[in-house]
Amino acid sequence: MRNNKTIFITGGNRGIGKGLVAQLCYKHNVIFSVRSNQKGQETLDDLSGCKAKFVVMNVDDPNSVQEGVNKLRTLVNSIDILFNNAGILISGIQNDNNALDTDEESIMKTFNTNTLGVLRVTRHIVPLMGNGGRIINISSGMGQLDEMESGSTAYRLSKTALNALSKILSNDMSSKVTVPVSLKIRSEKMTISPKSFPLS
Repeated sequence: MRNNKTIFITGGNRGIGKGLVAQLCYKHNVIFSVRSNQKGQETLDDLSGCKAKFVVMNVDDPNSVQEGVNKLRTLVNSIDILFNNAGILISGIQNDNNALDTDEESIMKTFNTNTLGVLRVTRHIVPLMGNGGRIINISSGMGQLDEMESGSTAYRLSKTALNALSKILSNDMSSKVTVPVSLKIRSEKMTISPKSFPLS
């Protein structure tokens, strides 16, 4: 993989997203999204020597996504790699909750972030990508049909739908952009390494 790729990472201020920023920002041109300027600056303060930049973007809100991409366009001319990482697991949805006890509002809110948020961002970023671009959607083993268990219904549904979306996007854009099957992360505590991600 050549150096100096331009990489956009959503949800870059904590967990997996922050780990990606930390591992990639020293060799590549990294821009990440956060929900506030304060969170972006705190992230950069934590990552000594990191040359990344950030834009404010809430993937739940189409207008915020548009505004964030408008800002992104002032920072870079193109994007080589998109990591769709931003996601939620709503507090209070415990692992022992079954489907019938999960309220519809939680399901819709989670789906809006974890699935529709990915589609919103991708729709705006693809025009910035040339041939050979890559879109990597961060998913979870909890969305795997062949490993499906009970509990966390809203999250599981959103990640299963994300896996389907990744496959659809891969089929739709195969002539221009590579979309690997969603990268499934088992835990935010796992080691984040560039070797873990198909960047080229």
